[in-house]
Amino acid sequence: MYARVAHDHQLALSNAGFKPDALCGYERLRVLERTFHHVDDKLAALSALEPAHLTRHVGAAMEGGVGVSFYAGGNFDATDAIRMYEKARSALGSPPPLSDERAAVAAARAACIQLPRSPAGSVWVVANKNNADDNCAVEAYWQLELYSEVASARLFLLETMMYEPLFNQLRTKQQMGYSVGCSGRSTHATLGLLIHVTSASHSPKEIEDAILQFVHGFLEQLESMPPDEYARQVRQLSRRAPQPLLFPRHGYVLLCSRCLATPMSQVESAITCKLQDDNSMLDEASRFFSEIETRQFIFDRAEREAAALRATTREDLAQWARDRLVGSSARRLSVHVLKGGEAVTNAASITGLVPIGEVGLDVFKAKLEAVPDPVRPWPKVEAPF
Repeated sequence: MYARVAHDHQLALSNAGFKPDALCGYERLRVLERTFHHVDDKLAALSALEPAHLTRHVGAAMEGGVGVSFYAGGNFDATDAIRMYEKARSALGSPPPLSDERAAVAAARAACIQLPRSPAGSVWVVANKNNADDNCAVEAYWQLELYSEVASARLFLLETMMYEPLFNQLRTKQQMGYSVGCSGRSTHATLGLLIHVTSASHSPKEIEDAILQFVHGFLEQLESMPPDEYARQVRQLSRRAPQPLLFPRHGYVLLCSRCLATPMSQVESAITCKLQDDNSMLDEASRFFSEIETRQFIFDRAEREAAALRATTREDLAQWARDRLVGSSARRLSVHVLKGGEAVTNAASITGLVPIGEVGLDVFKAKLEAVPDPVRPWPKVEAPF
C-alpha cells in the first residue's frame, strides 16, 4: 500500500507544472507564499522516506496536540453529532487539543508576501519544462488588499464585469492566445485579481502590453459608464455558462461567478449569485467545512458579502479599481513561462518590469512583509440543549 501511494505521489510531483499555464500558477504561489516547498525538494524528501519515518512523524504530531475538526450535516441532532465527533477523536487515540500557540506558529508559516507598491510592478520569468512546447503563458496579478467583506464584494463585481470584455478583446479580436480569462484570488486571505493568457502565437512581452492596454481601457469605460449601462451589463454576462462558486480552501482559491439568465442590475445579479442555494448537501458541506479549515467560522459569509454588494456603487468600484490596479496602491506581479527551449534572459529588456531574477527570489521575498492567515479561536464543543 505504502509503495503504491508513494509511487503515485512521485508521479504527480514529477509532472507538476509540465504545462505552461499550470507552471505559471505554481510559480506565482512560489513568489507569494512565505513558506514554499519546491517540488524538487518534495521529490528528494519522498525518495528518502520510509514507512517507519512516516509513523514516527504522525505519532509526534499527535502527541503535540491536534485540532480535530468535525462537520455533520443532514438528519443529525446535536447529541448524534457530538457522539460522532467523540468517536472520531477516540479513533485517533484521543490526542490532546492543539494549543493556540502552536496554531499561531503554523499560521505564521502560512503567510502571503505583500508585494511592493510600484507603478511598473515585478516580473518572475521561468523556463518551460517541456522544450518541445510552442506555448508560453503569462499571469498578470494585482494584489489588492487583505480580505474584508467590502473588498471581496468589489473584487467579485470587478471580475464579473471584466470577464467578457477581456475575452472579447484579447481572445476574439486580438487573438493573443487560445486561453484567456480573469479571476479573483485569495492567497492566505490576501485578495488579488488575476488575468491569464496562454499563447502559441505571441510573446510574453506582446501579451503583457495587450493586458495593460486592456486594463487602462476597461477602467476608463467603467468610470464613464452610465447608470443604465451598469444595469444592462448583466444581459451580456448571462450568456456565460454558469461556473461553480468555490470557497476558501488551503489558503488560496478561484472566486468564480454564477451568472443568471435574468435581466436585472449588475449589482443585483451579483447578489443573486452570492445567495444562490447550494446544489447539493456536498456543496453545502464543502462551503461550511472550508470555514472550519481556514479557522474563519464565518458561516454567513455569502449574506455578509451580499450586503456589501448592495452598498457598492459604480463610483465606489471605479475609484477602488483604478487605485488598486494602476494608481498609488498598485501591487503587481507578472509571471512569464517562456516557450519551450527559450532561455531566461534579462527580463527588464523584455518587459520593462522590475525583474525578480536580478536579485534572486529568496532575496526579493526576504525584504518584504508577510501577512499570516488570520485565525480565530476554536469554538468549544457544547452539550446539546
